[in-house]
Amino acid sequence: VLVAGQEVGSLESIFVLKVFASTQDAAGLARFQRECEVMASLDHPNIVKVHGAGHEGNLPYLVLEYVEGPTLQEMIDQRGTFSWNSATRAIKQIASALAAAHESSCIHRDIKPSNILVARGGILKVFDFGLAKTVDSYKVSQAGEILGSPAYMAPEQWGDHEVDHRVDLFALGVIYYQMLTGTTPFRGNTPADFSWKIQAGAYERIELHARGRRPGAQT
Repeated sequence: VLVAGQEVGSLESIFVLKVFASTQDAAGLARFQRECEVMASLDHPNIVKVHGAGHEGNLPYLVLEYVEGPTLQEMIDQRGTFSWNSATRAIKQIASALAAAHESSCIHRDIKPSNILVARGGILKVFDFGLAKTVDSYKVSQAGEILGSPAYMAPEQWGDHEVDHRVDLFALGVIYYQMLTGTTPFRGNTPADFSWKIQAGAYERIELHARGRRPGAQT
């Protein structure tokens, strides 16, 4: 990923150039091409905008909006927890981005704080649609293949099951929990740990004591 600039008259535009450099990784190249197609079809203030795409020799590239700011994961690492009001404002923005994607028959499948940028003014922007799928592209994940980030994967993403937009909503709920408590509801050391806990619904409930206050764990 490169940050570049271009002068247009007296103005300078800054953008991000994302290049897929491995010509030997067929699966990775397919994901990159899918990301190009999906992001180019979406136009929403809470989704990183695509300015263009193309090839330079054998190298495909994607020209993206430059967003100055940290990822939501970096903010969580720095702050620990967020108030109910702050977390809810953030979740509403992510939900708005996902609604736009779902209306375009696009499922992200890898929603997590490190795939969300926080721009100036507290505007959140979703990016990295490399694992996205369109509703009519294919219905079932390949058996034994893990597509997503274990801590944020819905029960139906584990194994040979049909998935739809609800996997993004599950991940959104995990992020909400994480912003309120500073940790994800499902924790483990291996994919198998996450799979068992998520499918069993084994997590610690939280309780909001009062509006605007930070939550406490409910034992």
